[in-house]
Amino acid sequence: IGFVSFEAPAVVTQGDIIHTRFRLSNRGTLAVTTPVTVRMFEAATGRELIVPRTATTGIPVGTTILGTPHFSTNASVAPGVYTLVVEHDYADGISFNNSMSVQVEIVAPVSGLVVANP
Repeated sequence: IGFVSFEAPAVVTQGDIIHTRFRLSNRGTLAVTTPVTVRMFEAATGRELIVPRTATTGIPVGTTILGTPHFSTNASVAPGVYTLVVEHDYADGISFNNSMSVQVEIVAPVSGLVVANP
């Protein structure tokens, strides 16, 4: 099994929710009949972003699972560029697709009053 896509917005304002989407597919010839756990974390710190982790009881041959986890970027998350990583724990001997990453930039919210002259 392996990830075939992982998406997140390129830019998010601090305090907003980051909506992500991943697809995990079994393109092999054998059904996965054991539990598979997916975790998402920030690469530099290893901090888990989705708790509890996403789990499935198995993945039949030819099946793709869609995950749509989301999480808040509260005030404690400093503006900057972050690398989000999604990975699964199923050992199938093909490791290049066990994880995927995307970069998200968190920007400070705009403060103050904006007045436009109609």
